[in-house]
Amino acid sequence: MDRLDINKKPGFLSVVIRPFQSIAMSNEPSHEEQLDALCDRFEADVLAGKSPQIEVYLTEIREEAQAELFEELLRVEIHHRTEAGKIVRQSDYRKRFPLFGELITRLIPVEQPALDETSVICIRCPHCHQGIELLPEESFQDVTCDSCGSNFNLLSDTETLPQQTGAGQMIGHFQLKERLGTGAFGTVWKATDTTLDRTVACKIP
Repeated sequence: MDRLDINKKPGFLSVVIRPFQSIAMSNEPSHEEQLDALCDRFEADVLAGKSPQIEVYLTEIREEAQAELFEELLRVEIHHRTEAGKIVRQSDYRKRFPLFGELITRLIPVEQPALDETSVICIRCPHCHQGIELLPEESFQDVTCDSCGSNFNLLSDTETLPQQTGAGQMIGHFQLKERLGTGAFGTVWKATDTTLDRTVACKIP
């Protein structure tokens, strides 16, 4: 609404229209409240055993605020992955978030080969085909891909091991070490990649 100023001078009447200054009231949450709510929801999903994806949360806030949200979510994820004894690597996050390289370097200042490379078992996600590194004590029955968030099971007890396959046998450049389990699509073995000299998981039909 505009305000009218009426100036009276001898012989004429002048009207000056000036904008009326008002403060629009809004029920929208503040920037800080929105960040806090997203971080709280992300951490609640982590604690509930879900696999929340940082990428999804970044779409829920305006672009200029995404770096700030990314930093907070990454801090939460690093904390809980470290508490769970999982490996946290710069390279994994750089592939997923190339725009936030400086933040990643600051929050994960050193690559973490927490274990010797030969003690890490490497597999690929059957859905997005990204590499996944598992510790020997981690379950092969409930594997979560950090890239796409999918869960899958490498093992079951529904089939038996073929007679002709055994520990020490060479299949290509893989030397079988230990049978981890069998399933509908084959048998999963812990093996040594003799070319790269590292421990991997091999599924044999």
